[in-house]
Amino acid sequence: MLRPRIAVIGGGTLGLFTAARLAAHADVEVFEADYERTVGREGLVGASPQVAGHRGALEGWASTLGGTSTIWGGQLLPWEPWEFAGGSGRPAWPVPYEEIEAGYRAVAADLGLDATHARVHEHGIAGPYKVPSSGEVTSRYSTWMPRAVRDMSRNRAVARRLKGVTIHRDRAVARVERDGAGFALETVGPDGGRGRSAADAVVVAAGTLGTSRLLTDGLDTPARPRVGQGFMDHLSMRVAEYTVTDWHRFRRYASHAYEGRVRATSKLVTTPALLERTGALPGYAHWEFDISGLDRRRDAPAVAAAVADGLRSHRRPLPQGTRIYLRVDVEQPPDSCRSLHWRTGGKAPRLDLEWSASSRERASAVVIGEAAARHLEDVGIGADLARWIRDDPGTDTFHMMGGATMATDPDQGVVDPWGGVHGVDRAWVVGAAVFPSGGVANPTFTAMALATRTAARIEEALA
Repeated sequence: MLRPRIAVIGGGTLGLFTAARLAAHADVEVFEADYERTVGREGLVGASPQVAGHRGALEGWASTLGGTSTIWGGQLLPWEPWEFAGGSGRPAWPVPYEEIEAGYRAVAADLGLDATHARVHEHGIAGPYKVPSSGEVTSRYSTWMPRAVRDMSRNRAVARRLKGVTIHRDRAVARVERDGAGFALETVGPDGGRGRSAADAVVVAAGTLGTSRLLTDGLDTPARPRVGQGFMDHLSMRVAEYTVTDWHRFRRYASHAYEGRVRATSKLVTTPALLERTGALPGYAHWEFDISGLDRRRDAPAVAAAVADGLRSHRRPLPQGTRIYLRVDVEQPPDSCRSLHWRTGGKAPRLDLEWSASSRERASAVVIGEAAARHLEDVGIGADLARWIRDDPGTDTFHMMGGATMATDPDQGVVDPWGGVHGVDRAWVVGAAVFPSGGVANPTFTAMALATRTAARIEEALA
């Protein structure tokens, strides 16, 4: 029996991860979704002025095998059940939490993650300096993958499953269209030469920007008018500066901790009770350490003392003289003032991106910062609030999500709850582009968990 031919468009985190999952049951080919080749950087920079106001659109992608996994920090934090339930203008996800939770476990197994990651996510760090929770904020700890694990082009566990997969590093997909019962892919080579490839099914894993481009031009989906809607990120703002009064104590509470070889970072996440009482949007507070004012010669003794203390306490070194800020990241719900739109009628596609932060999102950052500050004062972390920062303009976090949102009703979204493109049989989307809402933590772990469901559905559909 002939195995189905599946084209995965995108050689980044989600593309390689999904290809590895599908390889046992299909002949899989991976093509790049290279903006430099198919769009040209001027297609991004030279479009709407709003693009320049969103750092992630210009800097948050990489045209290389492994994609953003070659440049991201590899931070993991599974979302909590309430984050998928909707409310406060945030749509509920049409996916049972139990299936996403199973996806998190599957991702950890596929990547070869140490079991310490799951333990820290569930229970936090060990010892007396674990930050406690309160009724307003939940103490959670994210973990970080080492580069050899987070970079999908280097991950050994993924590489073993990619054996037999054809990876076209020199071919980028410019357009996908129906060709009978299958698909035709128009590709571009390094010299600009055009080519064509065929597939029985396609999986678009081209990142939020690339996915919206491919769905706008080529795939004849009735959902095309909704492509680009629901684009969102997280808003990140400095809300306060702190003065350290006890470096020994502060380092143990605030600096990155090591549980074995796994690095963990403290977050103070909003509770549903705080959101209900204040009307704020979900988010979390975390520390920002600014070492730009340290002088290599003058502060060498302080650096040496911090390294020694870090070795004793299993913490990342934090020298005296570091400026300490409290930063808040806030979820942005879908809003009509934010969208992606590709103009494809000209010589090359051009991106119009609208992104901004609302007054409610900025006010939510203040509410979350004040709740976190109250809690930190009660804990006694060895640092005092020095000043509130009320004039920080805020920034995006490179967490581009939405634009191909999932919905059970074809009139409400672009893909179904399994990632299948509405109205286009055998076409799927994986990645944060399908998110109906943005959650609190960064999106990659959750996007990969969803991809395990999509891969299972593809195998079932093509069996």
